Amino acid sequence: MTHAGAANGYDVVVLGGGVAGCVLAARLSEDPDRSVCLVEAGRDYGPGAGGWPRTALDARALPRDHVWERHTAAHRIRARVIGGSSCVNGCWNTWARCTAHPL
Repeated sequence: MTHAGAANGYDVVVLGGGVAGCVLAARLSEDPDRSVCLVEAGRDYGPGAGGWPRTALDARALPRDHVWERHTAAHRIRARVIGGSSCVNGCWNTWARCTAHPL
């Protein structure tokens, strides 16, 4: 992806740099004749762990410094960062009680 399309507009604008948005933008940009702009409200810390904050790298806790809603349940966190909620949710799983779904 280059910035050449900025002056003349883009063929495609992808809103949201979560996992799906990043994959979609990457796939669409494989066509050299198509210009793609990926828009994300949060930061892009780049590849590798060097530029990422420690809170986002610690899988033992759910960091709250990149979330949209400060006072939301942990299993509903939505993040403002390239990679979206997958970058901050620590592979969080929510399971119902067995008694809530009788067979």
